[in-house]
Amino acid sequence: MIRRFLLILSVCAAGPLYSQSPVSEGPIYDKQGHLIAYQYSDGKRDIYSYDAAWRMISFVGRDGAMVRYVYKSDGTVQEIREPGNGR
Repeated sequence: MIRRFLLILSVCAAGPLYSQSPVSEGPIYDKQGHLIAYQYSDGKRDIYSYDAAWRMISFVGRDGAMVRYVYKSDGTVQEIREPGNGR
């Protein structure tokens, strides 16, 4: 009788196999504190990518459109490549 009780207790404590709570919305940071994404409550994300100097090199919006950033040797933005501009 004790064994049956323990088995039932362990199954009940495991909880559901899926989460019923909505996806939380907010920024996502890496271990160094850099913004790498923004999570929306519908599960979609904006994604930010950086180069070694932590300059943004691309941004992918929640709609999937990507914007790329190209820098000059002095660190200023040389070019912004947006979807549909032929580059």
